[in-house]
Amino acid sequence: MIAWLALGGCTSEPIQFPSTLEPLAENRAAWPGDGTDYPEELQTKGGDSPDMEHYWGHGRAYLHHDVDTVWEASQSVDACVDRRQTDEWRAELDTQPEFDVSYTLFLERFDVINVSWEVVWVHERQLASPDDDRTLRVVVNSEKAGGSTLVGDLRGSLVLEEVEPGITSLEFVQVGTSRLRGNDSETSLAYVRDYFADIKAVAEGEPLPAYQRAE
Repeated sequence: MIAWLALGGCTSEPIQFPSTLEPLAENRAAWPGDGTDYPEELQTKGGDSPDMEHYWGHGRAYLHHDVDTVWEASQSVDACVDRRQTDEWRAELDTQPEFDVSYTLFLERFDVINVSWEVVWVHERQLASPDDDRTLRVVVNSEKAGGSTLVGDLRGSLVLEEVEPGITSLEFVQVGTSRLRGNDSETSLAYVRDYFADIKAVAEGEPLPAYQRAE
């Protein structure tokens, strides 16, 4: 299912994102490689919070593209959707106009009980310095804004940084609380793996991979 863009009014609840975006948490995944190279690979780590109130999935990776190319790829609406968990979606653009890029995803899953929910995404381009317009860092935050309580809390962050000319690091953090259908850290980790693969495909001009729907 390919996303379609709607320009009508947004119905999601307001979210107070910080004025300067940051990752949701310190990333616990290791960097791929031995520290002297930058392989186009993803390393992940996931788990539950000590109180078992939420689960999380973290990832770190490199891509051999400049940060603006990776950032543009990360904005693909279809890449942002967890296509294993979602049957249909649409996106409304510029729903948080104070940020460089923003959109709200309206998602549905058709089952015995049909479930719908909304996720707001915001992207912030952070410059090298006020006098240098090169993009060296981009921070992306996403958060569930409304819809079925069966979905629970969903939040994510992505940090893109230029480590060398033409090489970008990616740091993913995903947090969830829904235990619907046994959702756990593997749900977050699967999304991190898929989102990385999608960004890589878009950056390289390839079609998005196909994923099997999670039951």
